[in-house]
Amino acid sequence: MKKITITLTKQEYQDFLKPITGEAGGQNLVRKLQAEISTKNILELDDETCGKIVRYSNYKDGGGFETRLKIIKKHF
Repeated sequence: MKKITITLTKQEYQDFLKPITGEAGGQNLVRKLQAEISTKNILELDDETCGKIVRYSNYKDGGGFETRLKIIKKHF
């Protein structure tokens, strides 16, 4: 499976790591990515995870997690 590597700016990294509430799919994805991001602001993502990021970042009802996923999505 192909992987992409993205590097966040310092500000993006700080914004992405802000605490998140809720227990649904989008929130759980953000928590998973928060746990995987390196201290050098780097994330490695596979195709499946990229697809989830795109889908959840377009979620219309808003829950706060969309903004965090859009930080990642803009690097695609």
